Amino acid sequence: MSTLPNTEKKKIEPLALTPDTIVDIINKNELVLIDFWAEWCPPCLMQGEEIEKNGNQIVEKYPTLKLCKMNVDTDKGISNNLNIEYIPEIVIFYKGHIGIMQSGVRPIEEILKFIGEFLTHTESCPDEVVDVPKILFEPPPPKPKEKPKKKTKKETKKTEKATDQK
Repeated sequence: MSTLPNTEKKKIEPLALTPDTIVDIINKNELVLIDFWAEWCPPCLMQGEEIEKNGNQIVEKYPTLKLCKMNVDTDKGISNNLNIEYIPEIVIFYKGHIGIMQSGVRPIEEILKFIGEFLTHTESCPDEVVDVPKILFEPPPPKPKEKPKKKTKKETKKTEKATDQK
């Protein structure tokens, strides 16, 4: 008895990004879709399920697309620097640049249309893609150390009295 080859397709799920991997993924892939979300956000969970359930359909229609997700709570600096005010937020990066952003829960049909319209527009107006400065992804500079507070005359006198009493 012969066995049939496994024709089942591997389920494509979004790659979970971290602050350490996001820049590399954006720069190494021509087209990247990132679903910015948070665990405490019910609409984010709905959007995440929609994308995960339909990952194969998205990548079949747009084979060069890298499907990703990023929890905004893992690095608030990145979402702040990208001006992500509402989640869920889908951001498409094209050739290392921010292409387009869209907030709110979207059905798969709308996501596919959104990607298609963006790509059509990009082909006709390639100069309108927004450059992503590397500074968006660099960690914030360390906070300056606080200077010691100057003692008031009363505090200085108390310290002197305490020293004299010893």
